[in-house]
Amino acid sequence: MRTDLVIAFAGMTIATYMTRALFTVFVSKVRISSFWERVLSHVPLAVLTAFVVPYLFASSGEGSAIFTPYLLAGAATLFLSFRTRNILVSATSGIVLFVIISQF
Repeated sequence: MRTDLVIAFAGMTIATYMTRALFTVFVSKVRISSFWERVLSHVPLAVLTAFVVPYLFASSGEGSAIFTPYLLAGAATLFLSFRTRNILVSATSGIVLFVIISQF
């Protein structure tokens, strides 16, 4: 194993750990208002949406960008998630639907 890679990985590990540890130590003592707590509670959903939505509308260059397997499976998964309120059923059915649709 190359020594320079081991040193680089060790340095990145320490930098990542220290960043998180220092943030946890100093920010845990700071109290924020209830307004900001409500605003920040929506951040995970916003980040997930920012990752998922571009893939739903991605075109592979074949045919129309409206009827991509990503969008069709995503729409079906969204419907099932609202209908069943079960994350396991929604995720599993979305994956299965994507595999089936992408075969055609």
